[in-house]
Amino acid sequence: ADGPHSAVRRLVFGPEEQFVTALGGYNAWFSAPDPVGLDGWCLLYQEPGLNASIRPSHDPTTVKAGLAFRSLPIEYDRRDTDAQIALLREHFAAARWHCPQLVAAAATAEDFHFDAFCQVHMTSFARDGVALVGDAGYCASPLSGMGTSLALVGAYILAGELGPANSFTAERLSHSLVRYQELMRPYIDRCQNLANGIDGYLPKSDTDITVTAQVMKWMQRWPFRPFAERKWFTTADSITLPDY
Repeated sequence: ADGPHSAVRRLVFGPEEQFVTALGGYNAWFSAPDPVGLDGWCLLYQEPGLNASIRPSHDPTTVKAGLAFRSLPIEYDRRDTDAQIALLREHFAAARWHCPQLVAAAATAEDFHFDAFCQVHMTSFARDGVALVGDAGYCASPLSGMGTSLALVGAYILAGELGPANSFTAERLSHSLVRYQELMRPYIDRCQNLANGIDGYLPKSDTDITVTAQVMKWMQRWPFRPFAERKWFTTADSITLPDY
């Protein structure tokens, strides 16, 4: 369970390039001083190819911020935070709203995280007694909102199929890992099915931004609400968990 850039996956299954699919953008998450007085709200701001968001944290003076931009794949050192901050400064140089404050806050945040929007697709995520869990085996990207659900469901099913430690045999292990994959596959496919890809989060034009805002507005109202619930709001519950 070591993330979308899993070292275990590389050692056991092969190079990352075989399994990781870039979705066309990059995203940074970090804590920042509250620039507006959120009062429990979540705010999202978009310009063509850009997205800035702030949502509440446990500390009322602090927000959880996000900065995202569209881009073709970029070569950068994932361990070089300064280089990642430089990418944010470059892409948000002319951005309005509270973007300048948020970029400045990103540079000093202790919990700064930056990565590409990506998914992990594997025909098999268990081999030779090694099983991948969560983003390492089936990352759906932050765009899905399903990362925590996939990780918890995956861990639950893997543990349940493995069963009590005193019943461990090579045969049981092999059977358990096959069952783990069989039970998880439909849920993974559902969670990785992004209805609008990256376009809803990072629209390409002002027109797309207007259309997206109107769609989100109307999808919360009758008669569209039941359709929206089936398509977007019930994915996390779209699996019947075995009772182990």
